[in-house]
Amino acid sequence: MEVELNYSELKEKMPDRTMDDLSWRLIEVENLMSVIDHTKTKVGHKTLYRSLANPLMSPRLIKAKQDSLRELDNDVSMKASLSGYLDDLVE
Repeated sequence: MEVELNYSELKEKMPDRTMDDLSWRLIEVENLMSVIDHTKTKVGHKTLYRSLANPLMSPRLIKAKQDSLRELDNDVSMKASLSGYLDDLVE
């Protein structure tokens, strides 16, 4: 039986904990990474981790990143080329 931990609730129940907020946040990032990380390279893994651990706060930068990802998602040829390139790197 798998037990799902809710670190936010646990943190509230343990006011005298020895870990600081950054440590708690990194534990939550690790938990999220184990679910969503489908990266193919170490660079991709580290980039995703860094993005989750230190999310963008500027609405302008967030929108620019979303626009870039949307453009990539809509360009089938570019997406196929990048995917092939990454597959070659992993082999």
